[in-house]
Amino acid sequence: MKIKRDSENVLTMEFCDVTVGGETTPDLHTYNAADKVYKYYGFKNGNPWNTSVQFKTNIVDRDTFGINTGFTATYHFNVKGSFDYSTFKAVVERPYLWSVTVNGNEVKPEEGKWWLDREFGVFNIGKLIRKGDNTISLNISPMKVYAEIEPVYIVGDFSVKPAEKGWYIEAPVKLLTAGSWRDQGMPFYSWGVTYSKEFNIENHDGPYVVNLNSWKGTIAEVTVNGNAATVIAFPPYQS
Repeated sequence: MKIKRDSENVLTMEFCDVTVGGETTPDLHTYNAADKVYKYYGFKNGNPWNTSVQFKTNIVDRDTFGINTGFTATYHFNVKGSFDYSTFKAVVERPYLWSVTVNGNEVKPEEGKWWLDREFGVFNIGKLIRKGDNTISLNISPMKVYAEIEPVYIVGDFSVKPAEKGWYIEAPVKLLTAGSWRDQGMPFYSWGVTYSKEFNIENHDGPYVVNLNSWKGTIAEVTVNGNAATVIAFPPYQS
């Protein structure tokens, strides 16, 4: 049986260091990081997009920050081993708000490219990745009311493995097997995997059944000779 991912793998980075008002607070979840920044700039309940209802322009009318305002959010990820880093991309929500740097080098989003949502810009960062610790920093100045701190994503051909704290990236699994995606370096992967097998049938008279046995998934689309055959989504997971 041949097994392959239908899309690139992904690492979700939900923790960052925040520097605001000359003070750096390390290792905050993005939810708490956003709250810290908005509270610093006078929003007593934290992130207004989570805690408030905007009646007409109630929130956006507060987008009047001075020239010497802003903050930096820095995300860390570790790459183990030497392999082809050329497929690595960073995905940042609302990229037009930020000055983005990778390991201290400024990068720009690829024009016309997006991932998951049109507000998620794609940055080609393969040439800037290095073995060991890597950083992605998002800086904004002056502050903007739209500048929510959100997760940043690393996308590419690699595996994601658990570390003592968090995760690290290593070379992709060469041959996927049947079984857990998580155990094969895809704990955040949520797209499709294609399982295919060729076989010969001398007697074309049916019936023939596809049985997924102890399958753990959401939905399976079955094609035969390139033609859509059926969809399997409910017990007993056969058709």
